[in-house]
Amino acid sequence: MADILLIETATSVCSVAVARDGRVLHLVETSEADRHAALITVFIRQCLHDLGMQPRQLHAIAVSSGPGSYTGLRVGVSAAKGLCFALGIPLIAVDTLQALASACRVQNDAAGNDLIVPMIDARRQEVWTAVYEADRLNTLRIAAPLVLENKMFDYFCSEIRADDMHRRILLCGNGAFKTNSGCLPENAVLAEPYVCSASNMAELAESCFQQTDFQDVSHYEPFYMKPPNITSAKKTL
Repeated sequence: MADILLIETATSVCSVAVARDGRVLHLVETSEADRHAALITVFIRQCLHDLGMQPRQLHAIAVSSGPGSYTGLRVGVSAAKGLCFALGIPLIAVDTLQALASACRVQNDAAGNDLIVPMIDARRQEVWTAVYEADRLNTLRIAAPLVLENKMFDYFCSEIRADDMHRRILLCGNGAFKTNSGCLPENAVLAEPYVCSASNMAELAESCFQQTDFQDVSHYEPFYMKPPNITSAKKTL
């Protein structure tokens, strides 16, 4: 029996949960933007307190690995690493898009031949996306940016569209709302989940734990959608 702390900070959502054997026991989260640094440790403490658990009872820490925002991922990964070092337990990295796909498969009772296309908003008309088969979450297209302009999404859909129109294309995540519904193929629908939540990570985190698929706590780095926007100071000391 594995108790795993789940941390999701890849987007504007700051989310913490505890899962046991792949089932979420408790979830604490907010969609209030730019609050990750202020709330992450508060949410971890609250989540454990509400369950009557001590940190030493955890068997692993799972963190959303991106793609996602630079600041949010840094906060989440830093908190996860600190706990892993302090408690001497393993670190698990869960792909953010795959976690969305995993939750989408369950919440929409996806059939084996359905396609799941999770999308994360990357500002302006850009999203980060990938394509998975619903059966075993096999990756058909790896994570990559997609600009939703000049009919690029039409081209994208034409490549993944199945000959059989009964094969659904499930679009999920906060980036899915950027797609023009009038341009979608008939077998494409918007589907839950619409937000990145720690609850989406439970099944994949448990699978990684059972397979001892752990990260090097000292050297692990998440997958940033874009590099940090660091500029030189305008004032001269």
